[in-house]
Amino acid sequence: DTVFGTVPFYAPRTPGNVVFRLYFEDEPHVTLACGPCIEVVPNDSDYDSVLRFILSNFKSKKTNGMSSLSALATVFEMFKPRRTNANFNDAGRMAWGCVCEARKVVEQAAQKFVNQKEEIEERLEAIKIKEELPDLKSLNVSGGDNETKKEEDENDDTDAKNDAIMKDKFTNERKWREMQHAYSSILQAVVSNKYIHLLMKRDLLSTMRLEYELWCPLCDAFAPNPFVKTKFEASKMPGNVSAFPYPAGKDHYQMCRSSKEEMQQTMLGFVPQVDNVGEIARGGKKGRDFFLD
Repeated sequence: DTVFGTVPFYAPRTPGNVVFRLYFEDEPHVTLACGPCIEVVPNDSDYDSVLRFILSNFKSKKTNGMSSLSALATVFEMFKPRRTNANFNDAGRMAWGCVCEARKVVEQAAQKFVNQKEEIEERLEAIKIKEELPDLKSLNVSGGDNETKKEEDENDDTDAKNDAIMKDKFTNERKWREMQHAYSSILQAVVSNKYIHLLMKRDLLSTMRLEYELWCPLCDAFAPNPFVKTKFEASKMPGNVSAFPYPAGKDHYQMCRSSKEEMQQTMLGFVPQVDNVGEIARGGKKGRDFFLD
């Protein structure tokens, strides 16, 4: 059977790939039909309105910001003006506002991650202390069958609490990894786009390049901020750029790379080489040392 009709839909407000899907309102998980993949590419005059829309989504606080982070990364990735003499002053202000809001989202997520991490550690420590306490049998005190049944119930309850805590720990770490990955996609889009200087100022780009130096895709995490002189874990996480230097010199980039290498050694057990494989294979001392190892 074939059904013909007209289906209204909202036009996409942000660039990227869009697929329209038809479904019943009471059964949204069942797809009745879908259209072809549509690539939405903004014109030079559209960047201002697109970035303004993303900025309004950031400020609405209706979601955790993941969709806005993804949309902003897509805009930066697809930014390729058709005219190099076009005026992007308004779009540039909107872009920088979006970056600032993105940092706030990441900073809040970092603080939430640390708070939940500390809470989970306290719960685990409480269970550990309870397990280390001597039981009645070790003290030669017996309460009969009722006491034995009570101890078995307590052991089952402890196992259930352990499972719940480990589940909360995994969820907390997964959400934080996803947030870091979304923010890194913004930085990657900025540092890899050769036209981005038409949209953002040099000092702003310098800070974002320093931020991206701390990102490791193998660890799926940012290294601690080396410019923050504090013991608070959340202050060294991505989002806080108040201590970043400007102008950034070679020493600053080296500090970021050293922090990243220290994290890689801790998490991976080794520091990945950044040399091009083709250059290594062509020979030279570096190539000989590599293949001898």
